[in-house]
Amino acid sequence: MNLLNLFKKPTSVILEFRDTLVIIGSRNQKIFCPYSKSQGGKYHLAYCDGDPENGVFGFRQSGEGYYFLIEDLHVIREGRLQRPNDGQVSDNGTFIVSDWLFGEELKSRAYCFDKNGDLILDETFYANMLCSSISNNGRYAIFHTLGSDSEDSNSIFIYDLSDCSLVLKKKCDYPRPNSYSIDEIEMKILINYDSIGSFAMSLNGEIEERLELNKAYVATLSGNRLIYESIALLNEFGESEDLINLIRKGLLDQESSVNTKAVGYKFLGEIYEERNIQIAIDYFENALACNPKIGLKKKLQALRKKVQIE
Repeated sequence: MNLLNLFKKPTSVILEFRDTLVIIGSRNQKIFCPYSKSQGGKYHLAYCDGDPENGVFGFRQSGEGYYFLIEDLHVIREGRLQRPNDGQVSDNGTFIVSDWLFGEELKSRAYCFDKNGDLILDETFYANMLCSSISNNGRYAIFHTLGSDSEDSNSIFIYDLSDCSLVLKKKCDYPRPNSYSIDEIEMKILINYDSIGSFAMSLNGEIEERLELNKAYVATLSGNRLIYESIALLNEFGESEDLINLIRKGLLDQESSVNTKAVGYKFLGEIYEERNIQIAIDYFENALACNPKIGLKKKLQALRKKVQIE
């Protein structure tokens, strides 16, 4: 990381703002950068995961990228990292950047700087980065890693930037989100999904509506995954008509394999053994029709005899 750039007077200028990109003139070249904006709109954080001088972008072995802190449409800080991504800025100008790093190693680095360019946080994770966020007042930051063979795999890290303390590290035990936002007033993390909305999590990692989150997510699935994920939730949280209906939906899905349908029918049959034996028999018969080796023949014979006796 070239920290010297942080303390030089920036020479870069904004050439054009677009809906999703800002074009910055720097070192006699145009640099196209995605950007984020502070809630109040005073600050923007632009970044370029590429080496414009050599025309190489994204994955690479060398050629540092750029990031720019913009205040009132003027570049006030600029610097270079290996592969800067997911830059976020708060209302006081404090900002975070995730460095995806050169090469193929599953590794990333999280940085936080204040408005003056002073380094607040520098953490290395032995996993690639999924996403990150900073609170509007610049006090809290969250980083979410992807899978790897290390202890940092598929985890969230929440930092209190006022003293650089790690508030929480935990394995992600909920569906992978699209983004996070931090409510520093309510002291909550919002887990954001493009398709199902947002769900609140406390700073100690407790999700208020865990079952509702999981049900909403599973409802977006199809085929085999819809059946298996619904069964997993029923095993974890207990019987739920919503989840039972999702299994039924999966059984009607043409994408579901015959063997997976057999598992779904068997699972529903086991639920209905205590509710309605005849319905349970119907489900078990469907399971056997899908997979004669699913191991239900003796149970089905016993249930049929029980119905005849009654």
